[in-house]
Amino acid sequence: MIKILCHYPSATDASSYYRGIGVMSNLYRIDETISHEMTSIVHWSVLKGSDILFMQRPFLNDHVHAIEMAKECNVKVWIDYDDLLTNIPSCNPFLKQVKKSHNLSKENIKINVVKCLTLSDKITVSTEHLKVKLSEFVAADKIVVIPNAHDDYFMPINNMKIDSNREKVIFWRGSESHKNDIYAFEDEIKKAMNDNPEFKFVFMGYNPKIFLGHKNFIHLDPTNNIMKYFKILDSIKPSITIIPLEENDFNRSKSNIAALESIYYNSLPVTNLKHEWDKLSFITNKNNFSNDISVLINGDYSDTTKNIIKNGLPIDNLLTNYRHNFKKKFLLSEVNKKRIEIAKQLGGIYE
Repeated sequence: MIKILCHYPSATDASSYYRGIGVMSNLYRIDETISHEMTSIVHWSVLKGSDILFMQRPFLNDHVHAIEMAKECNVKVWIDYDDLLTNIPSCNPFLKQVKKSHNLSKENIKINVVKCLTLSDKITVSTEHLKVKLSEFVAADKIVVIPNAHDDYFMPINNMKIDSNREKVIFWRGSESHKNDIYAFEDEIKKAMNDNPEFKFVFMGYNPKIFLGHKNFIHLDPTNNIMKYFKILDSIKPSITIIPLEENDFNRSKSNIAALESIYYNSLPVTNLKHEWDKLSFITNKNNFSNDISVLINGDYSDTTKNIIKNGLPIDNLLTNYRHNFKKKFLLSEVNKKRIEIAKQLGGIYE
């Protein structure tokens, strides 16, 4: 038996659904000899009897101390990151929050993350680019890329929406951390709104005031209840989910959550960064389209809506390609096999 003690920053948020409790709690489905236990504190009293300490997104002083204690107790340490916390953009509100709550600066966070990386026995990350960036601080062979995946135990793929019954909706969801991404694409999105007045542009989460004057702009309040979020997405039935991102290392390191959700609910994901996304998303770069995933457009969302949505066939064909990749490479029942291997390696079952 291998017992994994798990510490999550917040067990109920979306990040934990894809990188924490949502994935670790399913390991037993593949291998019943692996168990997990959630803890809010890391102390010798809870480490005792555990084989592995798993920590999601460690960056605080307390997180460093917890890892140090685990090492003193001869417990292997496995940490996971889905964001480039060594280089957080100065505009990201996360920095202000951490400064207020823990009196840590951007540099303090980086120092702590590097300590965690150095002390850990294994590191998992969500994207190849994130691995490359973190490999600046530790050996690359210590880091394993495990992409985010759709939980097909929770939401079976035979329930996946596959039809042409979509609403005239362009959807975006995100927190205030994406404020600069939205503002960077302000002109493009406004042009899309003006060129396609018959479409509603639904923004869920952060409320970009810059679009308030547009009649087809709709804002929905955020929710931390992921099941409620999925029900809302199902009811909206968007034709396209836009994922505009500024060009920087932090965004290039980002994972594919929005694309996974979009595909499951029959919406075409469209983004401008070609990194992890090209297997699951339409990459905007050029003014023409095809059924092949490599066909690009120029990044003007108005052209995207006019060329894809007003002719229903291409969006269905494109989604067929993305669903194939989705089912082949991004289901938790398959992706979690990598986590099983790591658990067995750290637990001493095999080297």
